[in-house]
Amino acid sequence: MDMKVLAHIREQYRLSLGSYGRPRMTMELKEAGLDVGERQPPRIRSQGGIVK
Repeated sequence: MDMKVLAHIREQYRLSLGSYGRPRMTMELKEAGLDVGERQPPRIRSQGGIVK
């Protein structure tokens, strides 16, 4: 699991009050300069213990 991506996901999830889904989260991560695929954020989120 990429810890840098997980840290960004946790921060974005917190800032969005848990409302960001896969498409918006993927877009946010790509805008932050991280190379992620469409299926990666939900998988990393669940592996990191972030429950939606």
